[in-house]
Amino acid sequence: MYLIRITFLRNQETKIQTVDVERLQRIHEIRRNRKQSMQYDLDTAEKKVEIWGKAAIGEYLWSHIFNGSIASKVDNRGAVSVGSYTINNIKFKYLSGPGIIQQNVGKDSQNLILVLNGRSSNKIEFAKTWLEYLPSLPKLRNVAIVMLGDERCDNRWILKYIHENRYKVRMVHLVYDDTTVDQQTIYQWPLGVATYRGFPKFNLLQVDITSLRRYTCNFLGTVYNNSTRQKLQEIFLRNSLDGICYSNFRQRWLPQETKSSSLLYQKILRESDLTLCPIGFNSETYRIYEACSLGSIPVIEDVTAPGNCDKKFNLSPLRLLKGLKAPFIFLKDWSELPTVIKIENALSSAEKIERRKHLLVWYHDFKVYLRNHYVKTIGETFFGFP
Repeated sequence: MYLIRITFLRNQETKIQTVDVERLQRIHEIRRNRKQSMQYDLDTAEKKVEIWGKAAIGEYLWSHIFNGSIASKVDNRGAVSVGSYTINNIKFKYLSGPGIIQQNVGKDSQNLILVLNGRSSNKIEFAKTWLEYLPSLPKLRNVAIVMLGDERCDNRWILKYIHENRYKVRMVHLVYDDTTVDQQTIYQWPLGVATYRGFPKFNLLQVDITSLRRYTCNFLGTVYNNSTRQKLQEIFLRNSLDGICYSNFRQRWLPQETKSSSLLYQKILRESDLTLCPIGFNSETYRIYEACSLGSIPVIEDVTAPGNCDKKFNLSPLRLLKGLKAPFIFLKDWSELPTVIKIENALSSAEKIERRKHLLVWYHDFKVYLRNHYVKTIGETFFGFP
């Protein structure tokens, strides 16, 4: 089948050509298939996301939630920690350490997870320097933030970076029960273990669940003035709990652990059936997750700490943990502790073993759920995955 193509050429005679329509159709089909193939390759190509860990909770995200490995090295950037992990066709690259500074990263970054600390005024100012750096990155398309929030849930300063498009911030995962969490742009994130103190990651096989534990309960921590921790200390004394529980009520907060104090703390968790978790400046504390890591049931003071944290939601405080059915013991007042101890002492060894197993499996599944949900949200938000 042929058609006549007439081409009018300027200052020349009219040019008449015959065109093979079937040949054109074949060419069109080849081009269409090639285009579809290219689109398929584009859709199935590995997507890349960088994670810049500028706060200690980045290590909890990477090592404990993603279960990624970290290699420390010194290169032209200085001392850095790096890792890579691929899941759901997204390749995550983790970068942390003092060598990760603005002069050394970002030139080719397109998709970024920025881990920040917003707990205090000086930490916020440091975080802002990184956020203000974002508009200068020439290829940047998407940013997600994971942030240790203010313990009293005053995180309004971060909203500017969400609302102004030049920062490319698509979502924020925020620690603590902040009222701005909407599960659409702002999500809740767990505090996790104190990686800044060097608390390690344990796998299920590293935890002895069958041996008799030496202590019914434990508390090692700082006693703040006019806090419920003072009441807990009084209850220890009044009920002579030092005979069955390990306690170290210290009067001064220590930001860093020594190697010996860290190992002692881990040993006490391993040897305790229960770990007492009174509120500090927030209801959520590191020891909740550290106790879970070693099969010691957290006993939670189910009270919202002073400040602006959510008090209205029916699961608050600790709504993330309660929403995922954490197998903890919750009490409203430490005066209930003697009753909890009495019930505990009535349990058989088999019941305690089964409960430890349940706690460890729950904590493992908790971290897997967080990883899968986070990666799914990144895929949908950054790449339009269904």
